[in-house]
Amino acid sequence: MELFDVNQLSNGVYCISENYYQSWNKAKMYLFVSKNESIIVDTGTGLYNPVPFLISKGIIQSEPKAAIATHVHYDHAGGHHFFQNFYLHSNDAQALQTQDELKSLPFIAKCELTQIPPGFEKYEMKPRQDFKVLEDGMTLSIGNETLEIIHLPGHTPGSIGVLHQEKKLLCTGDMLFSDFPMLDSISGQGSQSDFEKSMEKILKLISEEKVR
Repeated sequence: MELFDVNQLSNGVYCISENYYQSWNKAKMYLFVSKNESIIVDTGTGLYNPVPFLISKGIIQSEPKAAIATHVHYDHAGGHHFFQNFYLHSNDAQALQTQDELKSLPFIAKCELTQIPPGFEKYEMKPRQDFKVLEDGMTLSIGNETLEIIHLPGHTPGSIGVLHQEKKLLCTGDMLFSDFPMLDSISGQGSQSDFEKSMEKILKLISEEKVR
């Protein structure tokens, strides 16, 4: 089995899964590609680097110009160290800077891994200082396409959505699930009132036909 599974969702849009990590809590990564540039949304656990794999498959030619985490939890931001230009919302920034385990939740058991990295003893999410801070309404571009940051607190204070303006696609991290209850109370970080306001924001985007 290969380390990663990649599915092309549409032209220039890919969904990436970590095959070596088997857990109900496994997150997906999303890759947007346009005119030889790319941006990845969420970085996985960080146990293995997805960049060489994506290059070997001819999906990208070099490291994505940016990696955006939808929030600070380990399964979304754990791979930050593989990316030179890493982005995280300001409200989740301190948890990464201080390696706050109560907020990043870096807990992986060996029994959840089908392939164990050399030298692996205990999973740790590395702290980091040199990342870029996101705020609501900021934009990043790839080719002629624009990704907009939508602050969606509720799961964590710094949870965000990443809106692809041209494709009208919204990556919501752990704010929305198709078959799972809302996660607004993880480690006391979540807020039901914030969650409800964020849902209203998403519904407004849909009603304005900014999300399809």
